[in-house]
Amino acid sequence: MVCQAVSTVVKMLCSTMVFLAQCCIGLLTRIPISTLKFSNSTQNVSWQAYYSQFNSLKKEENEKYSIRCTQLYTLSLANSMGDSPFWQCYNLDFRGRVYPVAPHFNQMLGDPARGMLMFHEGAPLGKDGLRWLKIHLVNKFGGMGKATFEEKVEFADNHLDQIMESADKMCPDNGWWSNSTEDPWQCLAACIEVAAALRSRDPSRYVTCLPVQVDGSCNGLQHYAALGRDKPGAVKVSVSPADRPGDVYSAVMEIVVSLQEADCEAGNATALKLKNKIQRKTIKQTVMTQVYGVTHYGAREQIRGKLKDQGLKEDEALECASYLSKLTFQAVGKLFTQAQQIKEWLNNTAYKIASLEKPVQWSTPLGLPCVQPYTKDKHYRTRTPLQSLNLNSPSPDMPVNRRKQKTAFPPNFIHSQDSTHMLMTAIQCFHSGIPFAAVHDSFWTLPCHVNEMNKILREQFVLMYSFDVLKQLKESLEATYPDLQLSSLPSGGKL
Repeated sequence: MVCQAVSTVVKMLCSTMVFLAQCCIGLLTRIPISTLKFSNSTQNVSWQAYYSQFNSLKKEENEKYSIRCTQLYTLSLANSMGDSPFWQCYNLDFRGRVYPVAPHFNQMLGDPARGMLMFHEGAPLGKDGLRWLKIHLVNKFGGMGKATFEEKVEFADNHLDQIMESADKMCPDNGWWSNSTEDPWQCLAACIEVAAALRSRDPSRYVTCLPVQVDGSCNGLQHYAALGRDKPGAVKVSVSPADRPGDVYSAVMEIVVSLQEADCEAGNATALKLKNKIQRKTIKQTVMTQVYGVTHYGAREQIRGKLKDQGLKEDEALECASYLSKLTFQAVGKLFTQAQQIKEWLNNTAYKIASLEKPVQWSTPLGLPCVQPYTKDKHYRTRTPLQSLNLNSPSPDMPVNRRKQKTAFPPNFIHSQDSTHMLMTAIQCFHSGIPFAAVHDSFWTLPCHVNEMNKILREQFVLMYSFDVLKQLKESLEATYPDLQLSSLPSGGKL
């Protein structure tokens, strides 16, 4: 377990919580039954369309109700803690990934919870702290993903009046911060801190507890680029130095749009429905999770939700999402051929191991043993006075699930790599006296320590990949499974 002292920013955002509660209450809406149009036709298709719309609205209402309850519970926990410090304790899963033990109030929850969290012990901003606060604010406001740090600071300076007003009024109805396309509540917390620093006598001596976040750029592809020494891919995901941050999502979107436009010229009806509707955010989640093994069904559901937010009807969104998910997979395959080859090698390796009726196991660079726990379900039949129930439950004494062992190995191996990098960074930050928290590939520290943490996380990433990780994995698997005949590793690049 790892403990990190953090405390809530209740004293600064108490009035904001009231607005948040009001917003959450507003999320609860009832299905406007009277607005649904019944068809006078007796054809089954009309009733099917009505009930499809009815069920869709009912599902949306239930989801909003669940969000409202979750947010109000989080607010009640924050209010009960007040200004008192508390500690987050963490567990490791079988891949070494770190998760908080407390489920209802931690930094891995959504934007409102993160916006209320601060380190308990702060530090003066120092020379570069205010600059990093502004960069953090702009990151949370959104819309500047491809901008350089200097451009983000300039954006913040050009909107200081709106930032000050947001800090003073906090009203979500007409506040500048509420226009955030990323994380509005974290944006508001940053507005409050920037305003307080600028109004102090000396901003460099202003003591802040607000964490600044440094996020990986499509972290899964970053690890694939390092594994395969893929130089072109490394530039796209900001592993290699560049004049401005790489934007892999925009690069994938450009390929997707070109494929869609070609289909439009060929008269594809689905492609025509998507004309001028494909945005970066539409395919972002699918690109991010594709290297972690997301299926076509999962990708379709991700994109369908984004298309519905853009105003497409349920049936159109489903059709277009199915089409767009295929184009997104094609685009990622074109951009990251090295990653696809490594992923295929990992898949084939896992299937060969599972064919020996053994689970896939490996060790992380820190020596943590990882074993995939996927076995076939054990079937039970339970009789009650009313009925008989057939129950399925995974059991360690059952044979391994070959399909699950195969499909899960690439994402689990990458997850074990990114968790190793996070733990190596956390250890070095601890030795350097730097406060540290993380959400997988998003590293948090105080503004005055960002430069030093950036140096540490890059050094640890280079250290982790200073040797051939795939070669070491292959040798380890061959030693663990003597009867295993593995294929040759994909040829690497020159990164």
